[in-house]
Amino acid sequence: MLQGRGAAPVVWDVDTRRLEATSERLGVHPASTLAELYPTEADYVAAVRRSNDRAVRRGFLLREDADLIEAWALESGIGD
Repeated sequence: MLQGRGAAPVVWDVDTRRLEATSERLGVHPASTLAELYPTEADYVAAVRRSNDRAVRRGFLLREDADLIEAWALESGIGD
């Protein structure tokens, strides 16, 4: 099971255009985009829950890990 510890900060010295293209391909969004996609915390948490439920049903994620991810979503500040 995943532990509830914060990730270590990482500093990248890369070409910004390349990083943006890679982020878009991987589905990583800057905070401004997340705010547009999920105007409220409830919107964001619901999206995380739907994604988690789908991953659990397909066997890609354990339920206990999905619960932890949802807890992180609630604490993320996205949609505040």
